[in-house]
Amino acid sequence: MKQARPTLQGVSPPLRPPDPLRRPPSASASPSRTAPALPSVKQYSPIQALAVQESRELYTSPGRNCIHMELDLSDQAELRYRTGDHLAVYPTNPGHEVQFLLKALGLEQRAETPLLIQALEEGEPIKIPSPTSSLALFRHYLEVSAPVSRETVGALARFSPSPEVASRLTTLGKDKQASLAALVLSGPTPPSYVVETLPTTQPRCYSISSSSAVSARKIAITVGADNSPLQADPTKAIRGVTASYLYALGNSLSGDASQLEVGPGAPAMPSRILGHKVFAYIRRSNFKLPTLDTTPLVMIGAGTGMAPFRGFTLERARLKAVGKHIGRMILFFGCRSPDQDSLYREELASVAKELDGLLEIVPAFSRSNSHPKAYVEMKKDVCELLQSGANMYICGRMSMARAVSNVVEESMKQQNGWAESARKGSKWLEDVWG
Repeated sequence: MKQARPTLQGVSPPLRPPDPLRRPPSASASPSRTAPALPSVKQYSPIQALAVQESRELYTSPGRNCIHMELDLSDQAELRYRTGDHLAVYPTNPGHEVQFLLKALGLEQRAETPLLIQALEEGEPIKIPSPTSSLALFRHYLEVSAPVSRETVGALARFSPSPEVASRLTTLGKDKQASLAALVLSGPTPPSYVVETLPTTQPRCYSISSSSAVSARKIAITVGADNSPLQADPTKAIRGVTASYLYALGNSLSGDASQLEVGPGAPAMPSRILGHKVFAYIRRSNFKLPTLDTTPLVMIGAGTGMAPFRGFTLERARLKAVGKHIGRMILFFGCRSPDQDSLYREELASVAKELDGLLEIVPAFSRSNSHPKAYVEMKKDVCELLQSGANMYICGRMSMARAVSNVVEESMKQQNGWAESARKGSKWLEDVWG
């Protein structure tokens, strides 16, 4: 039988009050969204509670929602961001999932009792703050909605008091959507094993969609929340915990109590929504504008991959407004429909007008009947820009970035060694995920 290393021990009276929102020193070490094509960047700001200043819906559809959210840095003097950085946001787990797990473990009446987390083996690192409480653990520090591995199901089965319970656990474990709480309900499980088994909550990194030159004390992010039903069971949907949390937070800010659900079937809003603050840190990125403002830019994005390019164009518009010379920009933006998910369309049109021909926007609508399909293809003038020293930026899903890279390399194949040279010289930068 697998032995759980950490143990939970109630402390009464507590040695010191548990802080429900402390992070262990390594909490910011593994953001869930990374940019593999960029050099490793290991610069992080402190984790702070940032007030949500504004949240507005960019579009909504049966399968997906997208919001623009702005967070206030005015009372966080030590926080500084640069255009192109990431904001790493810690989510709060859905309230119904937390309560379900507390009930399954028999901890409902002791949810806020202070706990010490101790290791059975000397020197064994503890992945969560201590002292804490069961409620804080499952609400903030552990991914209670994480998929359950076969190894975990097997270990839980070994805790079972009878072969019948073990068989029931094994059967339930075949359901890829089964939560750990559902498995725990099927048989007695030590809370210490649950703490050891659940992964720690990791932040979700979002490309910052504002410009530090335009709004130094305000950060904007663009958040997409996928609500598409599962093919295997159309009555269910898998929603990202962080995106759903931010979406609910934004709706609570606007007073829309009808949109407070976080996760499928959630009957209650998550904690911390009423405070309208999120815990986050700034993650440095090499996805930056060139040092020379006159360097031309070729920007290619799809969906929420538009986020950093909003910041880029706003910054260049500000530079031009104060009398600086800026280089020409071409923005290729892929989306499904001009009337549905063409993010920041009016704002971009206004910026393009201000830039007076220095910004060309080329939309690629994949599902429009009134527009021909215009998948991203390099035009002659784009190749000329790249040949003359333009920087190229790609932001979006990895599959999109791979397809675009193939098109670019094919278009530039007559320029021997261009792609390798551009990447090495930081003239070709990618911010990709998935």
